[in-house]
Amino acid sequence: MKFERKQSLIFLIGLLNRRMQIALDKQLSAQNVSTGQLSALFSLYEEDGLTQLELCQRNMVEQPTMANTLHRMERDDLVETQQDKKDRRCTRYYLTDRAKQIRRDLITGTTDLITSSLDGLPDNAIMELISSLNQVNGNLEQLIKNNGS
Repeated sequence: MKFERKQSLIFLIGLLNRRMQIALDKQLSAQNVSTGQLSALFSLYEEDGLTQLELCQRNMVEQPTMANTLHRMERDDLVETQQDKKDRRCTRYYLTDRAKQIRRDLITGTTDLITSSLDGLPDNAIMELISSLNQVNGNLEQLIKNNGS
């Protein structure tokens, strides 16, 4: 059987990811936010005051990567830190006023990008795509858990 790179799910998802990151970086540049910071921001928009470990788990990011991201976010006035009141060894990350002020712009920008990227697809195809991607993600999550990776 011949391998067709352009028909490979891994190739297509990787290409989609790279293009989405490039487009997102352009979209987010007005707010001085990077794609790497976006997932942490959205997690904090959902629940402010998370720890670094909680952010790593929610975004499937390694600790050193998240530490660098949070350091840049602190530098860019997107988060501030506070010691946990119950466990002083634990640091929590909270959104700054600036991060709260740009929330609507970030949501609008990402929503517009997604809408543009799905242009020409009928609603039922979009719903099928979302359902299929959720199924693939669930399957991969099980594989990871079962293989101890």
